[in-house]
Amino acid sequence: TIAGPTACGFTPWGTFEDDDLLFATDTKSQGGTVNLTFRHLMHRLTINLQNGTGMESADLSGATIWTVDPSNVPTMKGVIPVNLLTGELGVPIDGATHSSIGATFDKIVIPHTLTPGAGWLRINVGADKWYYSVPADLDTTLGGNQTTLESGKHLTLNLTLTKTSTGNRVDMANATITAWDSQGEITGEPTLQ
Repeated sequence: TIAGPTACGFTPWGTFEDDDLLFATDTKSQGGTVNLTFRHLMHRLTINLQNGTGMESADLSGATIWTVDPSNVPTMKGVIPVNLLTGELGVPIDGATHSSIGATFDKIVIPHTLTPGAGWLRINVGADKWYYSVPADLDTTLGGNQTTLESGKHLTLNLTLTKTSTGNRVDMANATITAWDSQGEITGEPTLQ
């Protein structure tokens, strides 16, 4: 049930775990062809873990990646108001924790701006823990300081886990922000019944 189409709350976790929200609109006269071009409203976040120094033989298939800071506080937004008539997104609210088991984390998340230097990820491999803070720039190839998980974009973050006698460290090998690719176009005529 949608209480109000101009501010419908969307949550891409819990009930809608890993669900995307696509939007398209078109206005035609009766009998006209409706052309819908859908766009992603959410953000896709992919994190790939790699073994670094001291971790050469570690099995990352059992690694767990959490979106929490060192105090275990959720670091992602949990609900975003969506105008179902225009596709505009409101101000995201509430905290959300996403988690994934394995060397790859691939989730649909709410678009929002991250705070450079703030705690962002906790990575567990066996009894070892790593914490990763938001870097000053998620993609240095774009210029400026990119710290926003944008609507319709896909961030791939490659992290290297290092374990030394002085402690555990996470290094960003590289990161890229790209638009999601088009899957193609389908043209058809629905039948009105």
